[in-house]
Amino acid sequence: MTQPEKPQIDYRLRPARDADRDAVWRWRNQPQVRAAMLTTDEIPYEGHLAWWERQKADPDYRLMIVERAGTPVAVKTYMQVKPGKSVWWGFYLTDQVPAESREQLDIWAHVETAGILYPFDVLKVDEIYCEVRKENVSVTQWHNRFGFEDIDPSVSPNTKDFALDVKRLGRDRFEERRAKGLFRRESVIEIVSHPMDLPA
Repeated sequence: MTQPEKPQIDYRLRPARDADRDAVWRWRNQPQVRAAMLTTDEIPYEGHLAWWERQKADPDYRLMIVERAGTPVAVKTYMQVKPGKSVWWGFYLTDQVPAESREQLDIWAHVETAGILYPFDVLKVDEIYCEVRKENVSVTQWHNRFGFEDIDPSVSPNTKDFALDVKRLGRDRFEERRAKGLFRRESVIEIVSHPMDLPA
């Protein structure tokens, strides 16, 4: 007897919209998210509104949402965007992620993959940088699995005030691992360009 086919759950990385504004504020203020950030205090709503308008107008910033079968599961931030050159990135999960650990691991894999494909395939950068609090060993190890390497922490001014691991993934290393199938996932990942990525 043949086994029924496993249903395919598709992922989509898309630009954040104004309709996401309040949800992003709520997700960013989750205790587990704040604990992993440089700014650990709860963000007031008025401050979030001002930040929201600034990031929308900033050509060096991209705020993106990862959806899983239409449900938002992660928020991705891309900073100091230099198309064709480099970008800094970070992300956190929403409160829509299932609690079951195996399912969470699958979501993490697709979220990380989408987050890496976008800057290399759309922004055409040669380098992705990120920083992780030193106590977040599991996150650091996770990034390592996808090819990130430790670099001199002094490249980030934040290391003057925080204990951080600073990591880099270069295009050569990315392409080498992609050729070996590292970024091949079970579900389809659709990448939607940010309006600031499109030609004028």
